[in-house]
Amino acid sequence: MSEDTLNDLAAVAHRLWCARMLSNGWTYADRFDAALHTHDALVPFPRLERRDQRAARLGVLAEELESRLISAIRYSRGPNREFLIEEVVKGRKVAFCPNMRPPPRASVQQEGVGEIDSWTVDSDGELDLIRVRWPDGQVTDHVPGLLELARLEELA
Repeated sequence: MSEDTLNDLAAVAHRLWCARMLSNGWTYADRFDAALHTHDALVPFPRLERRDQRAARLGVLAEELESRLISAIRYSRGPNREFLIEEVVKGRKVAFCPNMRPPPRASVQQEGVGEIDSWTVDSDGELDLIRVRWPDGQVTDHVPGLLELARLEELA
């Protein structure tokens, strides 16, 4: 990890730490006092003492935050991607794909093919939940980000 990235992540982590401390009733003071809930590190990252900046950087390294943040982002493409609101149509055929792996089309049994019944969106208008009706009449809910549903027409 570059020095700049390390410092940026440490500053963000420190800002989040400060926000939590403040929301828990702590305030800034020149000296730490647990009984009074005052802390001398409740300052912007550049104003932290060098030893506290170092502690923040070491925490970022120890928690492997860079790789954890990178792993948290997915820009899914291809058949194993999240459904978008533009793709959701009542009656669209979908296959259940446990473990986020679309099955080969030849292995999908008729009972494993459902139809989109309805869906919900969040406050930003993004797809929040897909309801699927299966041949046995059962209706199940699926979170798009879990990649449990495959587009039938895109299966290999």
